[in-house]
Amino acid sequence: MAIIQKGYHSNEDYIDFINYVFGMNGTPASSFSTLLPKLYSAKRETDKVTYFALDNERIVGTVLSYPLTFRIGSKTLTARGIGSVATHPRHRGEGFMKDLMKTAIDDMVKDDIDFSVLGGRRHRYAHFGFEKCDGMMYFSITPKTVSYINPNREGITMRAIKEDDTALLDTLFEKKHERPYYTERSREDLYDILCSWRSRPYAFFQGETLVGWAVHYVSKRQFSEFCPLDPTLTQAMLAVAIDSLGQLSIAIPAYDHALAAEVDVLAEDVNIISNECFLVLNWQKVLSALLAFKNSQNPLVDGGLVVTIKGQKETVTLQLSVKDGKTSVEVTDEAPEITLSQTEAEALFFRNYSALRAKINPQAASWLPLPLFIFEPDNV
Repeated sequence: MAIIQKGYHSNEDYIDFINYVFGMNGTPASSFSTLLPKLYSAKRETDKVTYFALDNERIVGTVLSYPLTFRIGSKTLTARGIGSVATHPRHRGEGFMKDLMKTAIDDMVKDDIDFSVLGGRRHRYAHFGFEKCDGMMYFSITPKTVSYINPNREGITMRAIKEDDTALLDTLFEKKHERPYYTERSREDLYDILCSWRSRPYAFFQGETLVGWAVHYVSKRQFSEFCPLDPTLTQAMLAVAIDSLGQLSIAIPAYDHALAAEVDVLAEDVNIISNECFLVLNWQKVLSALLAFKNSQNPLVDGGLVVTIKGQKETVTLQLSVKDGKTSVEVTDEAPEITLSQTEAEALFFRNYSALRAKINPQAASWLPLPLFIFEPDNV
């Protein structure tokens, strides 16, 4: 019988274990230390926020539960990112993953965490209350599409950001935290965050003036984060990037219609693809933040919805309303228009497609989906 506990006495042994389970050999080219330096470089102590299954002090399973803070409009939401879900090959089928995930989620409930996020298979994690959520548009741009439009490059240059670019990283840190929707990043960890998932960060300049930055997720040929500081230079920046890097897909938050309109001019096509799996625990708080945020970006029609959610944490009946430009989400005793399970509620509110929207009134359906997503560099 394995022991489940949070924390371990050796971060090095922990990294060796997940390298082994995920088929990495531990060299600089193939190791969690280089794949995710923000979590597993030598200076980290990620084992302290990881749950371990131990058999006679030997690691046989792990689940990372990493603290994250989201700023969405004027609201702050707490989250935990699930990662390193690993079971030793000789112990698969013994229930360690279920025990570890249950313990991690139980602690989230106890600690009043608002939601959790992970990257993984939809049906594998639906058992724990997670559902795929949409919040990102992906625009495909090729050298050929750029050649058709041939935007003026406007004297834009692009260069890789280096670890010793202290002043530049200071500016990126400040600018990122001015955006209306972001995950908090510590300045100390910023470069490692931008380089995680084997990504490469780039800065764009017009003369000596910083006009934007991007994170190039190399294996996906994707800008997993693209942040123009001057929207009028968006197409010039993308043209310069395509000239240098070749074909790219550009990830844009679904709420950001202004940026999407600029990027779409150069795009061959656009897809809305599921971002990651989310588990909402504090339904009132999360819906309140996201409904208010979407209304601030794209004003919603007046209407109301009463919904009962049989959630992972509790069963709650909420009244959502939009009236005269203001939103509210309140606990109510009124009879619900619809009653949903945990994953049904996540699908209704956050997936790009949900058949359940045909079962609610059209005013409320028009508000959805709400933008619950995470930028790839912040994912665990």
